[in-house]
Amino acid sequence: MIFKNKLSTNVVLLAISLLIIFFFFKTINYFTHIHDGSHHGLIFSNGLDILKGKLPYKEIFVQYGLLHDLLNSITLFFLNNDIIAIYINTALFYFTSVIILGLISKEISNLYSLYLTIIVIIFNHPLPYLPWSNYLAFLFLSLSVYLFTLESEKKIFLSGFFLSLSILSRENFYYFILPSFLFINIYIFYYLKNLRLNFFFLFGFLLPLIFFFSYLLLNNIYLDWFNYQKLPFIYLDRYDSDFFQLLKNFLNYLFVESFFNVINKPQYILILTIIIFNIYSLFEQFIIQKKNLKIMFICITCLSSFVVALNLEIFRLYTSIIIGLPVVFYQILNKFNNDNKFISYFLLLFISSYSIFFYPQGNVKFYKNINFDNSYQSSNFKYFKYQQWESHHWELLDNIKNINNKVKNNCNIKYILNMTPNAFVLLISDFDRVQITPYFTEHLGTDFNYILHNDFKEKLYREIQRNNLFIYSMENNILILQDKMKNFSLYKSIKVKGLKGSKMRVYLPNKCINKL
Repeated sequence: MIFKNKLSTNVVLLAISLLIIFFFFKTINYFTHIHDGSHHGLIFSNGLDILKGKLPYKEIFVQYGLLHDLLNSITLFFLNNDIIAIYINTALFYFTSVIILGLISKEISNLYSLYLTIIVIIFNHPLPYLPWSNYLAFLFLSLSVYLFTLESEKKIFLSGFFLSLSILSRENFYYFILPSFLFINIYIFYYLKNLRLNFFFLFGFLLPLIFFFSYLLLNNIYLDWFNYQKLPFIYLDRYDSDFFQLLKNFLNYLFVESFFNVINKPQYILILTIIIFNIYSLFEQFIIQKKNLKIMFICITCLSSFVVALNLEIFRLYTSIIIGLPVVFYQILNKFNNDNKFISYFLLLFISSYSIFFYPQGNVKFYKNINFDNSYQSSNFKYFKYQQWESHHWELLDNIKNINNKVKNNCNIKYILNMTPNAFVLLISDFDRVQITPYFTEHLGTDFNYILHNDFKEKLYREIQRNNLFIYSMENNILILQDKMKNFSLYKSIKVKGLKGSKMRVYLPNKCINKL
């Protein structure tokens, strides 16, 4: 009997391992078929800029978290600056987080909960959405929860340490991490009277932040970083919304509309289930006096993390609120009778199986549009040797490369300005950048680049006057510079497929055009 149990356990572990490995490589494969010069381009550009020695916040547009860009730069260094490095990182961050969540379930429940946790998460969110900082931040958050214990000063130090790294990976995580951290510290102090645990937890949390702010001060970029803290408010303003409206929409969708959309978007039902179970568990800890501090830590972190997922994007929910999934299995194991356990497990597996069967890419629209048959690799661009794109993507880069070479060989120009949503325009260029943000996005407004970097406009106008730059722009973006471009003319228009039928326009100084 013991042999059979061990054999069945090993078989399940092997199956789970193969499942994770399969989706790990599938993620990288899908990423290499995506041509996304905006999201992928920004993250890739930041990693390369760090390797070039540029200062974060002052010379690099660090949109979310410096630690994420730093770790990407390390992997880029070892993988010859190829964009596949950030894809490997993202897949590694995400699936390691899934494994850690499974281990948390095993710790507070049993081995079967480990299996169920991994299966349910992967079946509902099988592929990371973007090479975004959420996945790294969630990895550190999961590690913090896993290591949190009152039995070991070393582990609680590491728990605080990784909790702090989560903030440095995705800075807006401090909206829910700081309140959760303060609450747990107060509880340890007030109820347990254990100042040593407080000290180790607090010291672990503060240590990375001390290094971070020391780095900012030593490089004289603290004010630049502080200026970035208004980004969330800028986004709310540009999307013509506010926190309370987002909160209202969030609650209405999860508690009402998700039931009517279960066929098209089954992944939200799991999130709603997690929220309900964690609300009950937190109430139980306070009112019924259970006082399991690890359960309390998970519940508080889970329920407060909604603030970074108010726009209801699945990948944000599955890198925040999903931290409460182990509590669901904990409650089912400890509160339900055998019949109700079976029904609960069946429903969770049924909705998850339905999700992976009908939405094997996780409801990610641009994954569905990949043309695998007509995508191929090209060795013409050093950063994209493993990418598999359709011909029109490679043709766009070829056109940009050819224009850049002509300008470089015939004109005395130092800078390039990219007023398109494609950061790859800058990455394949040998010219210096005049901007910090590597692209322009119309939905954030063409003046977005000016907001965080006040000297950008003056520098731009100065180089235009000197005929010392050339410009790539979509048709609408160039309007903000029309009164400054008396000495410039349209040199070429390039058709761009996938951007609402737009054309990418190239503007050069007249003196340069005369030489071409």
